[in-house]
Amino acid sequence: METTFPLEMEFAEVWAKNSRPEHFQIYIYLLCRFHRTGRVPPAAEAAKSLNVPENVVEGALDFWRAVGLMEHRGGGYAFCGKSARQPAEPEPPKAAPAVVQSRPAYSPVEVGEALDNNEDLAFLMKQAQILLGKPLRSSDAETLYSFYDWLGMPVSVIVMLLTYLAGKGKKSMRYIEQTAVSWADQGIVTLEAADKYLKFMERRDSREGKICRLLGINDRNLTENEQKYISAWAEMATPPELISEAYSRTVEATGKLSMAYMDKILRTWKEKGIKTTEKLRQADEEYKNSRPQAFVKPKLTGTRFNNFTNRTAVDYDLAAKRKAENMKREG
Repeated sequence: METTFPLEMEFAEVWAKNSRPEHFQIYIYLLCRFHRTGRVPPAAEAAKSLNVPENVVEGALDFWRAVGLMEHRGGGYAFCGKSARQPAEPEPPKAAPAVVQSRPAYSPVEVGEALDNNEDLAFLMKQAQILLGKPLRSSDAETLYSFYDWLGMPVSVIVMLLTYLAGKGKKSMRYIEQTAVSWADQGIVTLEAADKYLKFMERRDSREGKICRLLGINDRNLTENEQKYISAWAEMATPPELISEAYSRTVEATGKLSMAYMDKILRTWKEKGIKTTEKLRQADEEYKNSRPQAFVKPKLTGTRFNNFTNRTAVDYDLAAKRKAENMKREG
């Protein structure tokens, strides 16, 4: 009997963050049962073993089917991909338009018929309500349907998009649509492309968060201009300790945070090949030693020259007295 079962690192990296905790937990349990017994237990059986409501397990099964990691088979569910030791059969994405133009209009009847005939789309609407925390309006359903029909995104990619944005607190449908169009423009319309993009964003967000803490920015988001500077420093491979040192010198020189001033400092260091704080200290010491020594006036000590009297000094009182005597004699 097997005592271990495979769980890809890629799966854990992506879905531990981009799925609900109960969905992630249920997937691991179902995978364990599959490798122990050779079958995926029904929702009722899994719910009883996990001591959770059956509809929670059903929701998890729907989620994993929608993102392409499980599928209906033989009246039940089965795994897709490496976890099941069988070849994956990813949902073929619809071709993305060469140029994303304005979204077409869909009637409520048209959207309703699409949901009736496509259970994946129906699941998408249900999952969207959960992620956004509110009932969907007809206009919201039309927008989400457009991602599938107009932008050519599979339901699995749309769910990843919604999960990512909801996790960042971005739940405005207008913002979601703008992000979806941006993804389509960049060709992010497959699970592989979405996974790669989300990993990149996670690294970027982590880097930005660390730099924000270094700069004392804790109560607001970065501006677009600040993000450009931070991205530029990342491309320069600037270590955080140098960013922190540049920040300290910027505040000391200007009395405030100035990204432009910091950028000049960091670019100067890069040009000089300074990549560590140790190299920076050496450069500071070399600069200090290269400066000419300032002339210091020697301090006078108590010698006989301190009592020197200027013999050319004029005694104005004596001169006035003599002048008065002369005037008296003359007149």
